[in-house]
Amino acid sequence: MNSPTISQTSDQLSAQLSQYGSNARSNHGCVISSLLVHARLQPDVIAIIADQTVTSYKQLAERVMSRALWLTQQHCQTLAFQLDNGLEWVITDLAGLLAEVDIVPIPG
Repeated sequence: MNSPTISQTSDQLSAQLSQYGSNARSNHGCVISSLLVHARLQPDVIAIIADQTVTSYKQLAERVMSRALWLTQQHCQTLAFQLDNGLEWVITDLAGLLAEVDIVPIPG
């Protein structure tokens, strides 16, 4: 699965983000919007350090967009997952917000 770049998916993301104002998840759109703004304005700044892995805003945004795109292509409506608190958990949770998928984290 190739990761989309921020510029390649900007039109798709703009369309999805515009929907946040009209549904119950509108507050979550702020999180995604903030991530994308940081990814564009300061792409190399550290967004998260988890499990001794340093991830920039650009890397995080691209991974979130890639996973959100995959969830959308799978026509996923609800996703339950069991992950340790870490980078993959953050990516999956944010991707679910972006793809408007109900996320159900299961404690380990």
